Amino acid sequence: MDVVCTAGHVDHGKSTLVRALTGMEPDRFAEERERGLTIDLGFAWATLGEGDRARTVAFVDLPGHERFIGNMLAGAGAVRLALLVVAADEGIMPQTHEHLDILELLGVTSAVVALTKTDLVDTDTRAVAEALVRDELLRRRLPDAALVGVSGTTGAGLEALVAALIDALDVQPPEPDLERPRLWIDRVFTVTGAGTVVTGTLAGGRVAVGDELVVHPAGHRVRVRGLQSLKAPVTAAPPGTRLAVNLSGVDKAAVTRGDALVRAGQWRTVTAFDALVDVLPDHELDRRGAWQVHAGSAQRSARVHPVEARPLSGGGFVRVELGQPLTITAGDRFVLREAGRRATVAGGMVLDADPPPRPRGAARLARVAALDRRG
Repeated sequence: MDVVCTAGHVDHGKSTLVRALTGMEPDRFAEERERGLTIDLGFAWATLGEGDRARTVAFVDLPGHERFIGNMLAGAGAVRLALLVVAADEGIMPQTHEHLDILELLGVTSAVVALTKTDLVDTDTRAVAEALVRDELLRRRLPDAALVGVSGTTGAGLEALVAALIDALDVQPPEPDLERPRLWIDRVFTVTGAGTVVTGTLAGGRVAVGDELVVHPAGHRVRVRGLQSLKAPVTAAPPGTRLAVNLSGVDKAAVTRGDALVRAGQWRTVTAFDALVDVLPDHELDRRGAWQVHAGSAQRSARVHPVEARPLSGGGFVRVELGQPLTITAGDRFVLREAGRRATVAGGMVLDADPPPRPRGAARLARVAALDRRG
């Protein structure tokens, strides 16, 4: 199975495109379908291509509106390939830029671009839109991303888009099996007669029916009662799988989006970490401000302390102190947003989770040197 997330500005046709590719309705709530606006994460899947080229692809449909960027981040955190959607009649828009910023900060370096609504524009307008998208991709880390014109309404270009997606997936390395599974939980619900069910994209290792696991950060010990992948029951699942896990030993009310399902003894929750961050142009990262950390499907309030004790632009080392525990480790990527302005400011990689107390004065500069040697 391959997992692909959509990204792009509101009303550029992400959900329409996913419907056309899969024949499924990604918008789960009646309000979303009535308003034509994706509010929360949507999910759909299909077998794309034929013969030796056939691949089962699960789409995580991300909200495009700026008010739901937190939900968008919850779905993007575990995905390595993005389907960027840009409408030919509007071109690059504010959330196109922000979604691209977020994908870069999360380390997503592979994408396919769908230029949608091509049935609504003439040839010249389409050519201008394509040129502007190409210019934007050249400024990013995606200069080789395939760009395909499509219409989710008429179906024009869908075969070419499927081929481009399969080409991009063919060169993706397999999800590594580190024998250390972690599933960031993005949905929690109950099923009559079965109990608590959580969903997410599995990474790091396999899980199987009967496994004894832990829900972090609360530490609830649970047993895997059943597994489903794309609504089909399975007895075990490898990393890289979209998965629904039926848990015994915990009530729905005790689990929430942003919790992590892990194997006991392999993970710990932390309340602080040191990191190397990239700060977006025209932004500064300072200890002042109401900060939010987004990692996996989790969102946590945070205090941010640049190691050199001055506002950070461009990039550098920071200490992040969390308002609530988080199951994060060295090598994980995250995004920092300023809650007051609802702006994405920075993101990067965890260097040291649960580090020693924050150093001061000369000790702080010594720690900068130590982090620099590690990086």
